Amino acid sequence: MYLAILSAIQHSEFEKRFSAKLRTVAGLILAAVNVAIVAGCASETQSSALLASKTQILSPVTNTIQFPVLIASKTQAPSAATTKTKFYIYQDTSSPNNHYKPTGYMGDVGDIQMNEAFEDNPHSGKTSIQVVYQAQGNSPNICEYSPPCKWAGVYWQQPRGNWGTDKGLQGEGFDLSSYNRLVFWAKAEKNTKIEFKVGGINKPYGDSLTDPRSIKANLTQGWQKFEIDLKEADLKHIIGGFAWATNQNDNPNGVTFYLDDIRFEKK
Repeated sequence: MYLAILSAIQHSEFEKRFSAKLRTVAGLILAAVNVAIVAGCASETQSSALLASKTQILSPVTNTIQFPVLIASKTQAPSAATTKTKFYIYQDTSSPNNHYKPTGYMGDVGDIQMNEAFEDNPHSGKTSIQVVYQAQGNSPNICEYSPPCKWAGVYWQQPRGNWGTDKGLQGEGFDLSSYNRLVFWAKAEKNTKIEFKVGGINKPYGDSLTDPRSIKANLTQGWQKFEIDLKEADLKHIIGGFAWATNQNDNPNGVTFYLDDIRFEKK
């Protein structure tokens, strides 16, 4: 359009009727139009580039930002946050840093009561985990012989209820290879012994650590720090991140104990 106007100014009677000063003003107007057109094109190009950039990181299904480092295939466990020195199983009941879920009930399941939001005197934060074992052989009972099982325990699993038998969950769990110990805090209402372990779900799609690393901890009425050594342990695929177990021999009258700040660490 502006080329046509310029041509009219140069070759028509319009040029003859107006002074050089007016022609200069008209030229400036045309130049401004040209700048605006060029700027508009550039803005459109930038907007398209920005839109393309956003399109690359938005999920077409959920329209939420995706982070490639957290996307797991079905054949490889997602890597835990290897840039962090701590990987929590339990920090506080509502903490976004928590991983795994205490869904793997074993033994005399009816003897187990768990409260993940116990507020009385936690080791840190606002809550701890209260565990009650009744030692009565209450059903339901999950063991390979006729009940009562005379023992009980719970695995923290990823995802919920994953016992390593479902091929569809083959890629679940976490790669914890960058960590070399698990630490936690525990206490009890009376002195007692409780077994704690990492790994050991030995099924076709279970833990790479088929033989669990475990300790038998002597709990007292005050908070104590405990550690499970994971040096040279095969942690590339862990669905059973943490577990406790006890029995009627160690606790014939039952026991109540508490857990807090359960986490993997790298020394």
